[in-house]
Amino acid sequence: EMEQQTRAAVVPVPPPPRRFIIMFVRGGGSTWMQALLNKQPHVRCLRETVLDESFFLPHPSPTASPHSVDHDGEGGVRRDGSGEEVEWVGYKNKMKHVPEWARALIEQGKGPEGLRLVFLYRRNLVKNAVGNWRKGRLSKRSIQLATPTTSKGGEGSEDGGEGVVEKTYRAGMGNAYDKSHIPPPQPIPLDDFSKEIDFLQKEYKELNDWRESLRAHNIPVLDVYYEDMLSDCDTVMSQVYTWITGKTGYTDNLASNHQAVPMPVKNTSDDLQDDVPNWAELRDYIT
Repeated sequence: EMEQQTRAAVVPVPPPPRRFIIMFVRGGGSTWMQALLNKQPHVRCLRETVLDESFFLPHPSPTASPHSVDHDGEGGVRRDGSGEEVEWVGYKNKMKHVPEWARALIEQGKGPEGLRLVFLYRRNLVKNAVGNWRKGRLSKRSIQLATPTTSKGGEGSEDGGEGVVEKTYRAGMGNAYDKSHIPPPQPIPLDDFSKEIDFLQKEYKELNDWRESLRAHNIPVLDVYYEDMLSDCDTVMSQVYTWITGKTGYTDNLASNHQAVPMPVKNTSDDLQDDVPNWAELRDYIT
């Protein structure tokens, strides 16, 4: 009888979460995509993290995401702060967060089982450069997150009381999360603009080179574009969600019961003349 009770008390351990990576270049819309994914049940997209050996293990290291996903002592059930089981967990990463040895393993098909790769691009390099320069002019700002737990919000954050975490961003870092965060129109020095363009060209080349290498090794990837998200976000995110999970059912109308998900806002207007008084000078430079 004791043996029967013991067997009955055993709870099946679900499989480890499948992994994914959102590859991007600074100012490419990754924080927006991350926030939208994190509104979906059982999906967690974590901040930029340099991949290490634990990423390739069947059970990810508990230290890989200390503020976003909790792991039980046996390395089995993965849950977020609300106790919701996590079935898909990944990072939004720049190329510098994927070491060459890790790239080689993924190219050889030795990545985590079911690994999904999403490459996020921007077609308009000029707007990308202007947006990046303006991000560097963001002032220090704080946002409050209502959470189902009282855990700390990580580095740079303060406990704002039970169920509330206040996250503070340093000047020139992070994103705007409210229109009041958006910097006023400012002229961009031509030298700064040139450096931003050169930086983006270099970063996108490295990103694209790895994408082509993956495809040469028959590793499937999904290409998505920030501009397409602006014109039809639900369609693009449905593709991303289905690519990562193998399921349909993405919606932006879900109540986020596991954590508050702050949504970034654009820091540039569609017409760059509204934000850059010397736009004519920059335009002449690139043409």
